[in-house]
Amino acid sequence: MRYEVKYKPSYSLLVVNLDQDETIVAEAGAMSYMSPTIQMKTRGRGKGIWETLKVGILGGQSLFVNDYTAVGGSGEIGLVAAPVGDIDKLVLDGQKGYIVQRSAYIASSPTVDLDVQWQGFTKGIFGQGLFMVKTTGTGDLFINTFGAIDRHDLLPGGDSLWTISTW
Repeated sequence: MRYEVKYKPSYSLLVVNLDQDETIVAEAGAMSYMSPTIQMKTRGRGKGIWETLKVGILGGQSLFVNDYTAVGGSGEIGLVAAPVGDIDKLVLDGQKGYIVQRSAYIASSPTVDLDVQWQGFTKGIFGQGLFMVKTTGTGDLFINTFGAIDRHDLLPGGDSLWTISTW
């Protein structure tokens, strides 16, 4: 899978090029355009009804996602996010995941799982909500935010630091 984020840091557009039989999973309503060789299938977000409802209701995600697969050759798809802002890619290695804001998810590899993470009453009431979206698995995770994303790499052995500026 090859990708490019255009028009940073606001009104960003994620352009994904898929080889034959490659798939990307995207939030319902995120597709801006796709080539004729892309096949779309809509399915429930979770592996079962309870997981779908949990992530959908508590995590603030749509109940459905779309799988976009290149069939009959390679294809291209353009994805955008509801909060108009910046888009970036995180890589999940199977060892650790990320906890992201409810509206941050745009798309991911099919091997990335979404769940909800309780934030507690204090953070929930005075922050971004009672629940955030917990991501695990392996593969690429595309996120967005209202405003610009400014990434700073820490010293070796440290994680990356993401700062988000909004206006």
